[in-house]
Amino acid sequence: MERCGASLMDSADYVLTCEDDIFGGLVRDMAKALAHVHKKGIIHRDIKPDNLLFGDEERRTLKLCDFGLSVAASKSQNLPGRFGTMPYMSPEMAASAGHCFSTDVWSLGATLYVLIFGDLPYRPPKMCREHLKMAIITGCLRPSFQPSIRANLMPRAASLVDLVKQMLSRDRSTRPTAARVLTAVLKPGSSTRTSRVQQAFCTAPGKLKTALHLKVHFGCWKAQKSEDEDDVLGKDTQRLSQNAEPG
Repeated sequence: MERCGASLMDSADYVLTCEDDIFGGLVRDMAKALAHVHKKGIIHRDIKPDNLLFGDEERRTLKLCDFGLSVAASKSQNLPGRFGTMPYMSPEMAASAGHCFSTDVWSLGATLYVLIFGDLPYRPPKMCREHLKMAIITGCLRPSFQPSIRANLMPRAASLVDLVKQMLSRDRSTRPTAARVLTAVLKPGSSTRTSRVQQAFCTAPGKLKTALHLKVHFGCWKAQKSEDEDDVLGKDTQRLSQNAEPG
């Protein structure tokens, strides 16, 4: 097998500090990989920074790995069950409400969100599996699309942020396909380059601190699979609702 290097999560310090042209190339590789997998009729179901590996020593190319939870897509209906890693699950996947190709687009959007803003798109005050699951399902907490307060991160192009917003649409029917995401990032003028004035305000120590936070706090989530349709919408939801404070 081809030998790859560290994952995006393990190299978060590099990704958060790399030049815009390098970052843009990595984004294009992510989009190419997902578009190729979907063209073959496969849903990956565990897109996340840990499953994107550098394919060269220069860390200029990315490869998508770990197809342990992947499945052939159904042509007629959504697939049942809940698969993947919770912080990157789409609302329909977290709720076991049936999923298709669009769940991968959400997961890639969540991955890009982490690499752009230094935080998860959905992060409740109490960072545990149940609270995170309910935040994703209900949308009670929305992504801020603002850099993490832990560091003054390098800003990326507005067009890329707009694309991530589309990928994280809670209405799966409005999310772009992987092919459309690839077209968007390959389009002339879609560079992630930002102004040098903005970059001058970014400090490496702050970005390295954020990278460490990502690896320590967000790199510990493990992939899971469950076909219990009542797990999310049953007892867990009732118990969280009963414990919720009014107002």
